[in-house]
Amino acid sequence: MGKVVKTTDKVLGGFDKVFIEDPRRAIVIGAFIVLVIVLLIVFWGRIKAFFSSLTNKVAGAQDLSQHIAETGETTTLSGAKYTQLANTIYGACKGWGTDEDAIYNAFNQLNNTADYLKLENVFGLHDGHNLDWWMRSELSNRERKQLNDILANKGIDHAF
Repeated sequence: MGKVVKTTDKVLGGFDKVFIEDPRRAIVIGAFIVLVIVLLIVFWGRIKAFFSSLTNKVAGAQDLSQHIAETGETTTLSGAKYTQLANTIYGACKGWGTDEDAIYNAFNQLNNTADYLKLENVFGLHDGHNLDWWMRSELSNRERKQLNDILANKGIDHAF
């Protein structure tokens, strides 16, 4: 007659035998799983910002026109000024270190939410990432709070 196969061998594919024969393998795999979970917890904010930036790539232009339609608020700067501010912010972030003062100065030139939304549109994507992603990845929590205070003091309805 043929070999009798236990039901657990069919379901587990013999994994139980592998771990029983070499328990060190189970410890290594368990430690790896714990490490992955810890890394997910530590970097959750950046992971969330990354996926948020993927879903919000096209939403910016619609947000500005919708905001203008709903509030009647218009932009206050020239088109060239938004380009200059976007380039200043990107330059402050790109490469080694971050020039926080340049970022604060750029955002201090905005006057309302429509200005922020226009800047966000003009900034677009740099190296595959939007303005929100750059600010969240380049600034510490304390620095983002300072930037958010600048925006809030101007009545700009956005926070990083």
